[in-house]
Amino acid sequence: LASGATISRFEHAASRQDIYRVSEALVEQFIAGFASPPKRLILDLDHSEDACYGQQPLAFYNHPYRSP
Repeated sequence: LASGATISRFEHAASRQDIYRVSEALVEQFIAGFASPPKRLILDLDHSEDACYGQQPLAFYNHPYRSP
């Protein structure tokens, strides 16, 4: 197991360009898994459904789940 300091150095070693290139490669690999490329990709970065009830502050409509 790596120490916290080692993990921190590893996390901060990647440049913005490195992160972009890895992301680009992951998307290309995902699209290559289809017989024909999809027309549209929706990236849902918060995949959890946490429904709100009543008039809670900062509760917004969540379109994919069709709930507030």
